[in-house]
Amino acid sequence: MKKWFVLSAVFIAVMSASAAIEIRVCDPNDLRPLGIDEIMMGTQVSLVVSSDANDLWSGGLFIHDAHRGRGVLRARHSGDPNDPAGSSCLLAAGDRAFVRAWNDSLMSGFDLYTDDYSRGTGNWFVLDYTPLAEGDCTLHFYDHSKSFTVADPNLPVSLQNSPTRDWNANGTVDLADYAVLASRWMAQDCREPDWCGGVDLDRDGNVGIVDLLMFADYWLWGTPNWHKPTKPSLPPPPPQNPDVFYAVVDPNGLAEVSIPVGQSIRLYLDKTTLDRDVYVFSLEVNLSDPNLGWIDHTEYDPNDLFAGGTAEILATPRSTFFDYWGPGYMQFEGIQFVAASFNGPINDGAIASFVYTPTAVGTVSLELIDHLEDNATERRSLVLHQYAVEEQQMMKSGTGEGGESMMFSTASETESISQETVDEIVLQLETIYEESPELQETINEKDWQEFIDAVKASADVERLEY
Repeated sequence: MKKWFVLSAVFIAVMSASAAIEIRVCDPNDLRPLGIDEIMMGTQVSLVVSSDANDLWSGGLFIHDAHRGRGVLRARHSGDPNDPAGSSCLLAAGDRAFVRAWNDSLMSGFDLYTDDYSRGTGNWFVLDYTPLAEGDCTLHFYDHSKSFTVADPNLPVSLQNSPTRDWNANGTVDLADYAVLASRWMAQDCREPDWCGGVDLDRDGNVGIVDLLMFADYWLWGTPNWHKPTKPSLPPPPPQNPDVFYAVVDPNGLAEVSIPVGQSIRLYLDKTTLDRDVYVFSLEVNLSDPNLGWIDHTEYDPNDLFAGGTAEILATPRSTFFDYWGPGYMQFEGIQFVAASFNGPINDGAIASFVYTPTAVGTVSLELIDHLEDNATERRSLVLHQYAVEEQQMMKSGTGEGGESMMFSTASETESISQETVDEIVLQLETIYEESPELQETINEKDWQEFIDAVKASADVERLEY
């Protein structure tokens, strides 16, 4: 399977002890660094050459013959001196800086020359790059002062041309393109050159979750201030003014709870928005220590209550053909949920749920990952303090008030915990039926109530035996 995910985005060449020349992939309109080297077909980016010193410099950027069919470089010549990006020679390069085109049987590109006297620090030159075909396109960067002492090229710059996500060619990646993806969702036997209408983005022959994640990387491309999400090695700082909050919580909405080892607990993904609509989410929950517990990431099937699955998507409204839940993408022991709505924004509240079981004493953090990586979202983790039942009993050793032995008190508390668990299960079963039209069509209310009564009776028998 081809991978289009790219981590490195800034190319730096140290040209002398005192100066560093940098090449950055930038937005062609405002020359804002994009932090990427994956270029989507149908787009254009700019390569900006800059320096932290005002040394005299000349060099060049070229595409060699083997890759000229993959991409093309173009210079700018608007002739407008008031437009700092209207010419390939930017202000810091000096008044008499110039760009010279070069094209022969081996390579094509541009030589770049700063002004002899009036150059400064900052952005010197800009060249526009347009991808022509999918795959790697290597550009070769030269420093003329070193070309006789250092093997050519002085610095290779590799760009990744990836498939377009703008399938309706309207200039943005939006819900209309999501509809195209939906029409091919779970398609198989995709082949070149069509690749199921281009929707099989990873070119593995199937349309699935990886294609959805690759699509999400370019969600809202073409809108102002768009940037491609990156995978930083350290967590990003919290957004200044978040307007979407995702959280992992327990049934009471708490973000920190204590739980005995061996007792499963149903947890929820909760969404809260402030003056913003959310139509799509792709969230993953990871365990800080998978050795201390496990998540059941098998599907809950309302038509087969004895199948054992517990993970389910609760978001409303939503278009169910986009539903996905299963093992985590970043951590297999985790769990991932993907959902989308074409029928209006997704409501706030619980949008998904799953069951977690602690297996050892310790503290575990259930951490949220937003695969859409929206800078305006805040993600909140859940902390579980896992203890052994024996530890709790030892802490309560001695005699309680009124001369009661703590052994009796502990037994009563155990029964109380069991009753609370039963009540929670009953409430969940009642809620599931009330909120699931599909379940109501499959099982009538009387039969469902008999099932709930059987659960309660089974719990009563277990307590009597205890």
